[in-house]
Amino acid sequence: MDQTSLFATSEQNAYSLLEPRLLEVLEANWADTSLLRLDPRKSYCSIVYGSSVVARMSAGATATLSILKGREPIDGAAEDGNFYKLVLPDLADAVRYAPQMQEALQSILDRVPKDFSCCSRFQACSDAKACLNPNKDMALRCGYRKALRAGKVYFGENRNV
Repeated sequence: MDQTSLFATSEQNAYSLLEPRLLEVLEANWADTSLLRLDPRKSYCSIVYGSSVVARMSAGATATLSILKGREPIDGAAEDGNFYKLVLPDLADAVRYAPQMQEALQSILDRVPKDFSCCSRFQACSDAKACLNPNKDMALRCGYRKALRAGKVYFGENRNV
């Protein structure tokens, strides 16, 4: 282990504040939490889910935070391609934008195409009002998971559609 790895960077500290809020989104979607990570680059770090960038952070001369565009614009942010870019007094202030990052992560999950409408667990999932598929990747690609998340239950004792 090199000596520099003993000290957390500003980006790592900011990520440790944001990670629990992002995990809430993944758990609400029955998504694989192991795919969420901080990806260090030369001059910034990215918060990544799978291969999709949720946000970028840099604690360089000026602390900046770029968040994947969601449905609502972010007050005071400049548009930078597919991201909203903010200049912060300190990177720890990124936690103020956790709701916008949660929305960005949710939009990434919502864009995952469904591979099938439902699996053999549809009855148990309906009764639980949640996806019960132990294979998180398969669960993420289930169309019925999206319906359950939207509060639509098509089968069983909780049927409401």
